[in-house]
Amino acid sequence: MKNSLDFLISPYTRERFFQDYFEQRHLHIKADDPERFNHILSAATLEHIVSSQKLTLPNTRMAHKDSDLDANQLTLEGTNIIDLNRVIEKYSEGATLILSQLQDRVETLKSLCNTLTADFGQRFQTNIYCTPGNSSQGFTIHHDTHDVFILQIEGSKDWKIYESPIELAIKDQGFKQELHQPGAVIDEFSMNPGDLLYIPRGLMHAAKTSNKRSIHITTGFMGFTWQDFMIDKINKLSQEHLDLRRGFQPDFWNNPQQYEAVYKRILGILGQPQELQSGLNHLYQHSLNRFRVSTLNPIAQAEAIHHLNLDTQLVVEENSMSFVEQISDTELSITLYNKEVTLPAALMPVIDFITETKSFQLKDLPLLDDVGKINLAQTLLKAGMLRSKTLRQERATEVLNGFATSL
Repeated sequence: MKNSLDFLISPYTRERFFQDYFEQRHLHIKADDPERFNHILSAATLEHIVSSQKLTLPNTRMAHKDSDLDANQLTLEGTNIIDLNRVIEKYSEGATLILSQLQDRVETLKSLCNTLTADFGQRFQTNIYCTPGNSSQGFTIHHDTHDVFILQIEGSKDWKIYESPIELAIKDQGFKQELHQPGAVIDEFSMNPGDLLYIPRGLMHAAKTSNKRSIHITTGFMGFTWQDFMIDKINKLSQEHLDLRRGFQPDFWNNPQQYEAVYKRILGILGQPQELQSGLNHLYQHSLNRFRVSTLNPIAQAEAIHHLNLDTQLVVEENSMSFVEQISDTELSITLYNKEVTLPAALMPVIDFITETKSFQLKDLPLLDDVGKINLAQTLLKAGMLRSKTLRQERATEVLNGFATSL
């Protein structure tokens, strides 16, 4: 798949990536094909969006390493609508145009984020950076608080990677110039069209253009950490264990021995092996609640729900994220896209068939009679786990893909 992690990091394998690079060091992959990422975003698509769509704060901004650009200076008076004349002015002076959350407008960017989100089980989003030539630079040396993959679309940028004072910076360790000084340069290289760069959070870096403009996609990895795990776990366990809801008496800071017994009991709760699995499951369910489903042709899909027959071809929604668990002897639960579907536990083999087969005719569902097959399919179509693969759907997809390509 041309949006998967395997595609992005090729010719590296994912095993090598996670063993040698993930959360450890940067990875620059030079491209054999300068058009490798053009199916995701092109310069023509970006120009069309900027010229024809209403851009607003806070998802449109500009940056220049030598000046403090107030985003409100870019808007029409009294509104949050971007004044394109101001964009042209600042861009001509060397400022970088930054478009955030563009995956909500461009289907190919949405597909990229959805594919990576489903792969990692954690949320991705995009920023698009368009920087003029002549050694322009949007930002000075800095670090980010989330991992990023950078896809070079057009032009080139000269990058420097520095020794960093913070390893794997978390959200509360955002870059502050007065506190975070870079160390020595550890790598220098140019990013050319089709190149990919992975930068783990906390690693200091800077980039500037050559003689031509540069366009690149930064897709940010909004990942969970052990800090998130512990906070989430404590919050959940507090509903179940009285010790975690107890308070402290006056002068508590001078009497730690008074709380040793409670503290040890709490550590004992956290140390139970089953708490690891339940905590990881709960974090993944958080991902599902934050994930925005991307369904092609939603109106056609809604209509298809009422026109199912046993010959209908159904497929698991591409990049579908779901969490299936048996919650009792009689019930199973499917969590997807901030919704939960409860079904009889006896249907677990049917759900297993669906998730493993991916594409099937409705009549192929095991165990159920004809009415039961249609009822289950309608439920899962409404929930967004399945979609109907009809000639109408395929044709609509072709039209949409053609539209995206022509932008």
